[in-house]
Amino acid sequence: MAVPAMTHCFPRALGKFDRIVKFVHSKENLERCREMIEVRKYLHATILVRDLERTRCFYRAVLGLKEIGRPRLNFAGTWFAIGEQELHIVVKPDLEGDPAFSDDRHIALAVAEFDGVPSFLQQMKIPFRMGSNPARRQIFFRDPDGNLIELQPAPTDA
Repeated sequence: MAVPAMTHCFPRALGKFDRIVKFVHSKENLERCREMIEVRKYLHATILVRDLERTRCFYRAVLGLKEIGRPRLNFAGTWFAIGEQELHIVVKPDLEGDPAFSDDRHIALAVAEFDGVPSFLQQMKIPFRMGSNPARRQIFFRDPDGNLIELQPAPTDA
């Protein structure tokens, strides 16, 4: 794991994230922060839509994206390939309120040393939850502004 280039990782945090800022900036904890999660690959982004067929037409016709296989999930949607990354579409007919803070919109990253991530997040006092999909190992947590981040193990280099 790499050494952070800067100590002010969270220049302005609000509410519950104030404790993260204080933790990162305290001298006694700074040494513990030298270890960090190593991101190996950007996996996918997930967006919410109201109309699946309209969205399919748009991403096929306007951007030329190719639909790819998607596991059987308990909600409607589709996946598109964008090079080696993916765009996940989730259907939410009622987008009232601020869906940006739901558990559906997120980025997903592949990380090295996935098994050490829970203890690292605990050490940093960042709340997280393990994914519930039995076919995929996942950890979810939020950045200081509430954006959801999903981590998965990076494929092992052969």
